[in-house]
Amino acid sequence: MNSQVIEPEERSPAELFALLQLQQDADEGGYAQTLALLEEEAFKPGNLKAFLRVLADQPPAIRAHFYREICLKRRNSTGAMRSLEKHLKWCFNRDRKEARASLAAIAEPKALPALFRVVSLTGDSVVAREIIAQIKNYPVEHQRSAVLYGIRSKDEALQAFSLHMARRMRDPTLIDPILKFYLQLDEGEGGKLRVASQRVLLETLTKEEIPRVKKWLRDGDATVRLLGVRAAQRLADPSFTPELVSLVLVDPKSRVPASMALLAFDEMGLIKFEPGAQEAGKVICRAKREPLLKIIDGFIISENATLREIGLKFLQLLPEERSLETKVLKIAETDRVAPVRMAALDLLILYGSDRVLSIVMDILSDPTESVRQSSMARYAQGLLQELVGPEERDRVEQVIRQRKQEREEAINRFVGDFESWREQL
Repeated sequence: MNSQVIEPEERSPAELFALLQLQQDADEGGYAQTLALLEEEAFKPGNLKAFLRVLADQPPAIRAHFYREICLKRRNSTGAMRSLEKHLKWCFNRDRKEARASLAAIAEPKALPALFRVVSLTGDSVVAREIIAQIKNYPVEHQRSAVLYGIRSKDEALQAFSLHMARRMRDPTLIDPILKFYLQLDEGEGGKLRVASQRVLLETLTKEEIPRVKKWLRDGDATVRLLGVRAAQRLADPSFTPELVSLVLVDPKSRVPASMALLAFDEMGLIKFEPGAQEAGKVICRAKREPLLKIIDGFIISENATLREIGLKFLQLLPEERSLETKVLKIAETDRVAPVRMAALDLLILYGSDRVLSIVMDILSDPTESVRQSSMARYAQGLLQELVGPEERDRVEQVIRQRKQEREEAINRFVGDFESWREQL
């Protein structure tokens, strides 16, 4: 009986893989031919899922070869990448060590964009973590190329993962392309990607990027200026002060964030708002006085507490300018925001006002718990120590206690009268 010879072209993928194992050490030409047949089989339309099921039983070196081919030839196919993701998930569940070895053996930088896409598609933390670990083994320049491929794609999930990797890398050479990507995003639909892009940019910046950030602060695009303000606040370098002061004075769109950055610098001790201060005073003292005072006047009567506070801080640089003293006094007496009220009191002290002590005593005689435990009360107590000498302190403190008792009694009477209607029911 004649045995029928089955040609390689007629064998199933499982049979071809078995033949490949036999040929691996014995027949170099036959091995290459069988490998080519398997590649052809893998990329026939509709064959990939079934092919991957058979591939899962192969040794890591052979699996790596076909992973490499799939990544290179099908990286833009979402369907192929989904099939590869499901295959890898199954492999990691079965034998994590073997699956990890198969990924490591890919060793092809051009496969990175496809691996990025697989991670962007998976919801499996093991698959994502293992692929990311392999990605990190490639040189930075190859990771960078994959990040750029991802953010230039139209796939939001891939763009998001590419930004995630860029954040991990903190590669300064990615700042310009990610800034370009950030500026192209729509504020509404691209909200999450805008947040992610901004986070990458801010976290990648170092002190070496200060000149770049100063350019952002002077950019014609308000979005770039706002980014520059956030970057300046994050880098916390006093050399940004002149640019930030200028933005507060002339740029309504970045005025409040720039004010917040300056106030943060002040709180950190990086700059001072006091006569002769170099960083903040450089712009304020050179500005034309009349337009400057008009701007500051608008700040201190603003409904925005940040603007009220920065306006008062700017006036501290000009202690000889007392044209707004009446408004400053009103703020010190009535403003409900502690930092604003403190700034007004500091300014009145510079003016040498005799009203400061009475305002401090009024604060300290307030019987309400929220005021007594507040930063405002602690600040007022410190001022009292500075303003009143030891010989007068007992008398002043006695007056404060008496006022507090009178106010408590007044509050109690009011509460009693207000609640008296209950007794009539």
